[in-house]
This record gives sequence, C-alpha cells and structure tokens, in this order.
Amino acid sequence: MLEAAKEIICRDGCSGLRIRDVVERAGVNLGMFHYHFESKEHFKRLALQEIYEVFFDKLSRASKEGATASDQLRNTLFAIGRFVRDEREFYLAVFKDILNDDFDVFQFFGENMPRHVSLIKGLLKKCQEEGSMIEIHHAQAMPIVMGTVNFPILIAGAIERRCKSGKGVGKGKGFEIAKEHFQYPLSDRAISQRIDIILKGLAP
Repeated sequence: MLEAAKEIICRDGCSGLRIRDVVERAGVNLGMFHYHFESKEHFKRLALQEIYEVFFDKLSRASKEGATASDQLRNTLFAIGRFVRDEREFYLAVFKDILNDDFDVFQFFGENMPRHVSLIKGLLKKCQEEGSMIEIHHAQAMPIVMGTVNFPILIAGAIERRCKSGKGVGKGKGFEIAKEHFQYPLSDRAISQRIDIILKGLAP
C-alpha cells in the first residue's frame, strides 16, 4: 500500500491521494487499510517518511566517503543530485502540495529538513576548516549548493512532465529549445559539472 501511495503521490501529489485509489492499486480491500493504519493523515506521513529515509541514508553514506572534506561534500552533493533526478516526479508533486499549503506536507518537511540541512552544513564547515572553501555563512552557501545542483533537474523534470502529458510545453522558439535540451541537466555528467562549478566558485 505504501508503494501504491508513492506512485499516486508522484502523479497527483499528496493532495490527490485517495485511500480507495491506494487499496485498488495495491489489490487489497479497504478493511486491510484500516487494520494497518490509523488514518489517512498517518498513512500519508508514513509514505513520505519512507521516501525520505531512503534519501537520508544515501546522503549519510556519501558524506563519509572521501579522504577530504571537499571530497565528502562532492560525494554528498552528487548523491543528492542523483536522488532528486531519479525521484523528480515525486519532488515536483510535493512542491505542488507546498504551493497549495498542504499542512501535512509542510509539517513533514519542517520535522525532517533539519536532518539533511545539518549534515550539509557540517560538511561546509569542515571544508572551511581544511581551507578548501572561503568563509561564507551557511545561510548563503546552502542555496548556492542546493540550488545549483537541483534547480536544473526540477526545471527539466517539469518540462519532461509537460511533454509526457501530451499537451506540449507551449509555443515559441524558447519552448522548442527547452524541449530539445531538457534531458542534458539530468545526466550524471551534467550533475558532476555543476558540482565542479560550485566547488570552484567557493574555493579560496
């Protein structure tokens, strides 16, 4: 049922999650849902938490790989980029929920975001201590590193989602260029290049 919920969230967002759709997709009856889960809100949180724990586990392992703090930061950012790339439909759907003021999604991110923010903040501090990064406040550095790695992925994912819908992405030369090039920012090579830009830009 949790896997079925993830598929529905990726398509319709948390706001579009219907328990009857979940049990139908999972091939179980409604009574089975009520036996295992307290409520729809509790179930939604469990589905989000399961996805987040996979994400955080990959970050945690990547943050320990590498001989220097700079290497560890690089590996962590690469893990983030690949995860966001592979789960881009989920992230786009959840951002839609955030824009729609979904209270449960806001609360979920409020409780979990400090975990990975703290991890990255610690790596930034280690890089500064080893001399591989300029002195910069983490509130300035975080948007730089996270935005540079992930924003092109989300834009590409949004264009991709629009193209898959069969409605196209709009009219005009700009849209045609977007359709032609949206795949490149999703590649491992492109993610790695963006990380190079970040590390060089923040180097002393």
